[in-house]
Amino acid sequence: MPYIVQQDLSDRFGDDELKQLADRDDDNVIDTAIIDQAITDAESVIDSYLKSRYTLPLSPVPDVIKLHCANIARYLLMGVIANEEAETRHKEALQFLKDVARGLASLGVDDATTTSGVRVVTQQGESKHNWDSF
Repeated sequence: MPYIVQQDLSDRFGDDELKQLADRDDDNVIDTAIIDQAITDAESVIDSYLKSRYTLPLSPVPDVIKLHCANIARYLLMGVIANEEAETRHKEALQFLKDVARGLASLGVDDATTTSGVRVVTQQGESKHNWDSF
């Protein structure tokens, strides 16, 4: 299940912007393959940060991930023409993901590291060596 779909980008940024970014053959139609690739790339970026803490793919997808996925995909679509707003949103998304990976922020779902149900207990045992002479 993808984190977002083309309609999510349209809802956030408008069809006019998507046409500007994903109409590479100037036929005034959004090229779905270009949008899908940007979304896939954005999801890969997100997953690279989340894989150590969460079971992937996320399901259901938290709203915060939808937001950051859309911002990353938009930035990737813009490429070298990314404006300051898109760059700022992209940097904020990456910072959030770094914070999640470090345990400083949460997605609001169970962490993979805390849902295993396994508890490790250690205790001191007897040594086979005689340490009295040391």
